[in-house]
Amino acid sequence: MQIDIKDLKNLVNVTLVDVRELDEFEAGSIPGAVHLPLSQIAQDPGAASAKIPQGCTCILYCAHGMRSLQAVNILRQTGCENVSSLNGGYALWCTYK
Repeated sequence: MQIDIKDLKNLVNVTLVDVRELDEFEAGSIPGAVHLPLSQIAQDPGAASAKIPQGCTCILYCAHGMRSLQAVNILRQTGCENVSSLNGGYALWCTYK
């Protein structure tokens, strides 16, 4: 359900999903990430899960990993099994790269 930053660097066919709010996303994000805030996921989990690409691994991230873990739990309840949370979130990614 969680993935470490070092393992993320080795994945292929992965979609990154930023679950932070718009102001956080606009302030900086992992290149190529799509934006799907936790607030939208919580409000309408079914519609949110329809936006998650199938056939690839989806790594959700937030600032430090707590909101993305919540998002993963919500999405998995809708049957979306290809989602994981980035342990440490964007903050760790910024220091790791």
